[in-house]
Amino acid sequence: MNWLGILFIAISAIGFSSKAILVKLSYRDLSDPITILFLRMLFAFPFFLFMVLKERHKFKKLKLNTKDLWHIFTLGFIGYYLSSLFDFMGLKYITASLERLILYIYPTIVFIIHFLLFKKEIHKNELISLFLTYGGVAFVFMNDSNSKHENKLLGGIYIFLCALTYAWYISGSEKYITKMGSTFFASNILCISSLIVFLHFFVTKDTKVLFALPLNVWLTGLGMGIFSTVIPVYLVAAGIRMIGSKKAAIAGTIGPVSTILLSYYILDEPISSMELIGSVFIISGVLLIGKK
Repeated sequence: MNWLGILFIAISAIGFSSKAILVKLSYRDLSDPITILFLRMLFAFPFFLFMVLKERHKFKKLKLNTKDLWHIFTLGFIGYYLSSLFDFMGLKYITASLERLILYIYPTIVFIIHFLLFKKEIHKNELISLFLTYGGVAFVFMNDSNSKHENKLLGGIYIFLCALTYAWYISGSEKYITKMGSTFFASNILCISSLIVFLHFFVTKDTKVLFALPLNVWLTGLGMGIFSTVIPVYLVAAGIRMIGSKKAAIAGTIGPVSTILLSYYILDEPISSMELIGSVFIISGVLLIGKK
């Protein structure tokens, strides 16, 4: 057993999951998704740019044509800009733990995309998985008493759109990950999405708002950029290389659990028995769909 690979995946899952906690903390001082997203990418961008420039010699070997470049740009737009924007917008209305549980269904959406586009055959285990996963989400959603009731449905829709766009990104990235390598590909994608976020911010916001931000918002932005973006992106790539995607999926189940615990201890979001029951259904369903 490669314990280092498991450790990498576990840390990355906790890092990705803590992003929702930091966003919710930011919303206590500033209820503006695009500004908070801007801060996240502002701190993360230099690291991804460094990796792209460091490995820029690979571009000559890859021989990417215009169609490839357009596809990579589209994946960056959908997978990390649009998906992140939906995520941050949804977190205005629902709890961090509910957000993570809804997001965790993205592997089932990848399966549905493959079924619809590539006519993948559906097996009994996969049908059971879909039932468990979406039944669990519905169960948690209907019994969630901590989110803002008047906009809980809107928040849930935003988070589902986040999961949908991320699943689309995963479905379309396999070809380029194989061709470019996971780390180099991720660095390019995140550079593209960062630049789109910057453009969105500068077009829609007055830059003076940055100078008026409380220190807490800057610190949570730093945490999102480094501990919830840069470190997890590279750790998950290294972890998958060490232990493979199947074992990584199992180790990654710590993500939703860590979000629920962090929400309880940091955000004072109560943990209900209904939420725990729904979480078991969701995690079981996602793990089952990856079983061959």
